[in-house]
Formats: sequence, C-alpha cells, structure tokens
Amino acid sequence: MEAFKNKIPERFEPEVNLLSVIVDDDRRFLDVLNTVSAEDFSLGAFHSAWNWFHELHRAGKRITRYTLKQHYGTTADFETFQQLLRGLADGVMPFLVKEYAADVRRHAHRVRAQSEITRLAILADYATGPEEIQEAVRELFDSVCSVMEAGKARKASEIVKDIEAALANPTMTPRFPTGFAELDRMTGGGLKEGQLAIIAGRTGGGKTVLGMNILTHVAKSGTPVVAFSLEMSDQDLVMRSIMSEGREHGEHGAFEVVRKLPLYVDATSSVTARGITAKIKLLASRHKAKVFVVDYLQLLGTDGGSRETRERIVADMSRSLKICAKETAVAIIALSQVNESGELRESRAIEQDADLVLHVIDVPETTPDPRNRNGPRIETGDYSFFLRVSKQRGGRAHGPIGRAKAGAPGIPLSFDGPNFRFTEA
Repeated sequence: MEAFKNKIPERFEPEVNLLSVIVDDDRRFLDVLNTVSAEDFSLGAFHSAWNWFHELHRAGKRITRYTLKQHYGTTADFETFQQLLRGLADGVMPFLVKEYAADVRRHAHRVRAQSEITRLAILADYATGPEEIQEAVRELFDSVCSVMEAGKARKASEIVKDIEAALANPTMTPRFPTGFAELDRMTGGGLKEGQLAIIAGRTGGGKTVLGMNILTHVAKSGTPVVAFSLEMSDQDLVMRSIMSEGREHGEHGAFEVVRKLPLYVDATSSVTARGITAKIKLLASRHKAKVFVVDYLQLLGTDGGSRETRERIVADMSRSLKICAKETAVAIIALSQVNESGELRESRAIEQDADLVLHVIDVPETTPDPRNRNGPRIETGDYSFFLRVSKQRGGRAHGPIGRAKAGAPGIPLSFDGPNFRFTEA
C-alpha cells in the first residue's frame, strides 16, 4: 500500500479519501453534496464516480460497493475507479469528510487558476503594445476570479433533481420536531438543518423557558443538542430541564431522564459571535450536535477594539450565526430581547437574517376596576401566553408582530411557571 501511495500525486489522495468515505458510509454524502462537483476530480473515473453518487442519491438508493457495481459495473471507468479506491481506503477518517472535500476543491481551484494564468501570461508575452498587455492582465484577473467562483453556481436542472429527490425522500432533509404540535405543523415538521430561528420576547417573558423546552424535546429523540448560556449557570439551566420533566416523570424520574439526554451546556459568559460559531462547528463535529440554543443574542460580546454601533454589531452577530448554521448544516435557535413595541431589539437585520422568527407574547390578564365600573381595567398579575410565527421563510406565518394587536395573537400556550414548562393550550 505504501508503494501505491508513493505513485499517487498529491492531488489524488484527498480525492480517493473523499470517495472512500462515501462508499463506506453514504450518509456522509449529504455533508459534501454541494461542496464538490464532478469537474473537481483529476481522473475521468473519479469524475464518473461522483456523477454516479448523485444519480443514486437522486433515485433514493444507497451508495454502496454493491449498488455501484450493480448499476455501473459494466462501464469503462468502473474498474479504474475500483482499483484506485482499493488503494487508499484503509487510511481514511470518516469524520474528516468535509476536510477531504475542501482539499479536493482547493486543488481543483489551484489547477484551474494555474492553467488560466499560464494561458493568459502567454497572450501577454505576445502583446504588441501596452494596451494589449493591460487588457491581457485584466482578462487574467477576471478569468481567475471566475474560476474560483464558478463552482458556487449550479444549473437549474441539477437543483430541480435535488428538490425532486428531497420530496420523494423526506428523510433526506432531517427535521427536528419542537414538541409543539401546531408549530411543527406550520413549519412542516419542525426545525431543519441550515436554519437560524429566533425566539423573541421581553425580559422575563419566557423565551429561555421555550428555548430549553424545545431543546430538551429534541434531545429526548436522541439528537445531540447544545445550549450556550451567557447569563445563567449550567446547573441552573439543566435544573430547568429537570423541572420541566417533573410533572410527567416525577422528581426522581426527571433526574434520570435528563441524565441520559445527549444535552451539552456551555455557560461561558464572555464569548463573542466568532467564538460561538467556532464552538458550534467544533461541537457539531465532535458530538454530532444538530440543534443549538444561544441565550441570548444581545449578550454576545465583541472582538476588542470594535468601534461599530451596537446595532451594526448585533446585525453582524446574527449574520454570523446564519452563515454558521448553513455551512455546518445545523439548526441554531438564538434568543433575542424585544423593545416596548415588541420589535427585535437593536437591529432589524436579525429578522432579515433569520429563517424563522417566533415571538413569545405575554398578554396581562385584567379585571374591571371595582372603583369605576366603566373605567380602566387593572392587571391581575396573571398572563395569557401565545406563540406567534412572525416570519417563516418559504412557509406559513401569522405575520408581523404589529398585526397581533388587531388579529389572532398566535398559538395559545399554557405556562407552568413552577416547572418551567410551556404546553399548547
């Protein structure tokens, strides 16, 4: 095997590693589906193999040695592909699949860029005057940039096939049910990978309780989850999860339920948006975590020396979380405070970046003032709670928060304060 490795140029190794990982575990294909194209591979056999992977994936079939041989065993490239794959398959590390894909992409970009540089440099050498040289250099720059960016654009026909495959095989696009039936119905099954969701509410208005209720429900399905608590200790946060399970399982049972959950808590108080995104990527890789709660957005710190306005800083934070969710293929729930009118505090960009915005609306209950039958009402100290889907990208929503005053506020909720638990009313 070492002799075989020595004969393979540097560019081949990440290509073979990437293909080997997917053949051994085709679930990894979803992690790099849109990162690499067939044209990024150096050999025709690898180019064909990547197209085979896509064809099987779109047909809803497993990518295995058996299915590859069954469907493509008679093609000219199959034997070459099989021989090269056999040479390096022993040394691959499946958890590095994204790194292998990035290496393949990087090598392909370098080769294409070098080719363009060489071709256009020759044109510049043969130029008859300074104008032609300037034009050649300009063309060189444009061509290299287009080579580097070309892979980000996909033909509509390819995208349509992926959509058809997703519709035919719903499990290919994982959903994470929230535990609130009406919310799950409105969102088509719950949270999904690549999504940034915002839970907004006033201070003390229940947004942390709701966030932890959702996170605990997801963890009970066996999906690893992470809570970043910038305000509370890890013990306080986990205790809330225990108490929320108390009514159903009793005190002792609740401790045992939460003890077994794949729930991780990071209670680092001074952390920046950059630090949070780095931690999300690490925990997603190390623990396979898929859903994250950040409590809460306005408490995220800034990198030292920033002179930006607070509104701009919060906007950059929300944008960083959205990019992180998309690149890491996880769902991120960021909690956010609202101002007196119910709008997201400090930046409208938060709502623009988010795929899903949920408002926890707490309406004070009132009773007529006994001293003035026809006069103002007084608050009783109790609240009625509603969960309003203020925004859902590509899906149904109740509408902007301002319209809640004129129409139905949202999904009615019952709040069990002593047990930190929301349920649908």
